[in-house]
Amino acid sequence: MRPTLAIQGAILLFLGGAGFWTDQWLNGLIRFEPVENLFRVFLGAALCATALRGRKEMVRTWTTMTGLFFGLWSLLGLVQPVFVGIHFESAENFLHLGLGGLSIWSSLTGEKPPRNPERTRGQVVTPPGPPEHESGEEYEPLPAPGEAVGSPVEVDVRVTDEMLLNAARETANWLTYYHDYAGQMYVPDPEINPANVGKLVPKWIFQTGLLGGFETTPLVVNGIMYLTTGNGPHVIALDAATGLPIWEYAYPRPKGLAICCGAVNRGVALGGDKLYFTTLDAHLVALDARSGRLLWNVTVGNPRVGESLTEAPLYYKGKVLVGLSGGEYNVKGRMHCVDAETGRLRWVFHTVANFGWGNGDPKLYGGACPWMTGVIDPETDTLFVGTSNPSPDYNGSVRPGNNPYSCSILALDMNTGKLRWYYQVSPHDLWDYDAANPIFLFTARVGGKPVKAVGHADKTGYFYVLDRATGKLLLRSEEFVPHLNFGAPPTPEGVVVCPGQAGGAEWPPAAYRADFGLVYIAAVASCAKISSSTWEFVPGRLYWGSTYAPQIGEAFGTLTAMETDTGKIRWQYRANLPLIGGAMTTGTGGEGLVFTGEQDGFFEAFDALSGKLLWRFQCGAGIHAPAISYRAGGRQYIAVAAGDGGWLEGFGIQQIGNKRVVGGRLGDAVIAFGLPD
Repeated sequence: MRPTLAIQGAILLFLGGAGFWTDQWLNGLIRFEPVENLFRVFLGAALCATALRGRKEMVRTWTTMTGLFFGLWSLLGLVQPVFVGIHFESAENFLHLGLGGLSIWSSLTGEKPPRNPERTRGQVVTPPGPPEHESGEEYEPLPAPGEAVGSPVEVDVRVTDEMLLNAARETANWLTYYHDYAGQMYVPDPEINPANVGKLVPKWIFQTGLLGGFETTPLVVNGIMYLTTGNGPHVIALDAATGLPIWEYAYPRPKGLAICCGAVNRGVALGGDKLYFTTLDAHLVALDARSGRLLWNVTVGNPRVGESLTEAPLYYKGKVLVGLSGGEYNVKGRMHCVDAETGRLRWVFHTVANFGWGNGDPKLYGGACPWMTGVIDPETDTLFVGTSNPSPDYNGSVRPGNNPYSCSILALDMNTGKLRWYYQVSPHDLWDYDAANPIFLFTARVGGKPVKAVGHADKTGYFYVLDRATGKLLLRSEEFVPHLNFGAPPTPEGVVVCPGQAGGAEWPPAAYRADFGLVYIAAVASCAKISSSTWEFVPGRLYWGSTYAPQIGEAFGTLTAMETDTGKIRWQYRANLPLIGGAMTTGTGGEGLVFTGEQDGFFEAFDALSGKLLWRFQCGAGIHAPAISYRAGGRQYIAVAAGDGGWLEGFGIQQIGNKRVVGGRLGDAVIAFGLPD
């Protein structure tokens, strides 16, 4: 339609200009009068300006109106050759008929904007020209190296199915992302306890040499630690007792990647004699766990449209599971299951449902990416995973209805990928309240009876308990972060909502102690101002759908001990900055510790029952990843990655801190702590 208006405007400008130089043209077929000349010049200029700078809705309106206008002008010329000093000639009638017909045809066949029940008269936002690293248009793949640099591991690092199924009882190894398939982040090791935790000291520090988002959760098997960096990523094998590097596999990071919220990677998966990791350009890679030799490399998504992978994969009985990232680019969320031996795709579950979503134009809606590692119930072979916001994030006008399966907890059959049930935490989300945050499995007590349950701390600032068999909601807790205008839709003037788009329980995991009946939730207490507007979707570019402004410098953090059977808060610690390091708990015999990291660089231990701060250590950089516990040489170690993560502004943190406290400092160190010798 824009070319149509431009052509019409150019013709009218030409005719109007010609009329000022002569009063007759084309052998008397067209006669120019002063009134017509002025009208043609002004209308031509208006049409050209609209074609160049007008919004899509304005272009359609002008196209339709000019078509009707020229049609009426021609009709008037046919029935009334002279009208109010204007002479109509046959050539003009045919010209106007042609221009009018072109306008009507363009209006009827041109792309229609979606019906917009929520549209306001707020500002129109054209997606900004994003930074180079946020556009996939320039993506060029780079060859992956065939070998790691270094020496092969000298011990047996094979991880059997039996080891993984019994990982919850492990104290020496940390074998999978959340320590066990249930995702409880609990290690039953009593060596480091409330009585002696104050004596913890660094035993070793390993620096990767790569600054950037550092969100890895290391895995440990038989004294060997595996971790990833953000850029690429690189995969590194260390001696878990000394921190000395053994080998490093440097996956190249291509230029031109479309990455929403930081170039991060959260770790690896181990299964059999293989190691699995994901890449920013949406590849799933398998290495020999002993030597770092490349075994296979498969493509899972399309980086040119914003599809990426940032999570740690999940290995289960010969299968590897990965979920797509990139919802802010309007990609269509998917969960993939591949064969662990060959990388061959076994099944895909599409998390953008084909019902109740969109206006018949599927390119206008997407999201619902399952971008965090899921958990598994081996008794039923069920995968439980959360999904992210629908796309566009803050504008629901192009996606009426509840938008399944966005902002939901899904239960999938591990063998077929079929959906068993889903529970939608935030139907028709307008605030970026992902439910992709980690999940854990436990036994709840409902009416005094045990019920196998799913626990989920959400970005909405509430903790949810669901029936594991049916997905029925059993409990919603007290709020663990403050709320303001909760559920209020965006307005043209902007509305401040709390939690903000990165508030509540973000991606790091909560930790659970069954003997205490407590879940420990590290959270972000933040607010954001969201303003309604209209965006045009451009493939490969960010598609927020409206404008938002995190309240920089006002956010803080909370570490909450929540009773899982009642949803009531047992104790709560307030941190100066948002807590994005997650939680991990240890101990036995009626006592224990909770570990978490802060954005000002402090790594801390709390008494699990009372919430008393017992120990802290300044790591030199913000902590954006959960800690792990393992044993090496017969001693217990607590290790954490200190280096901050991606998209700090979204959490209300400036890269160099704020007026209250210095925070948001980048680093690249894994630090292992233990008791003095």
